[in-house]
Amino acid sequence: MGPRLLRSSSKPFLPSPASALPGNALPYCRLQVLADFHICRSNYQAAAGAMLAYARRQVAEHPEEPGQLAEAERALATAVSCLR
Repeated sequence: MGPRLLRSSSKPFLPSPASALPGNALPYCRLQVLADFHICRSNYQAAAGAMLAYARRQVAEHPEEPGQLAEAERALATAVSCLR
């Protein structure tokens, strides 16, 4: 007998929107996931490009927030370390 698939409902799985997350849970940015993918594939130049794009996005979207600027600084440090 083959494996059984469990079905709790007929609705397709849809991820919950970021607004439904608790206040302390932050959604993982797609650019960070892309950088992780490139690092796993040993494509460090592409990973650095993804982290640079993430840092630029953080600064553009939140230019006055110190926490987001610190996150952009961390992303830039990650990009530089990928290129070493």
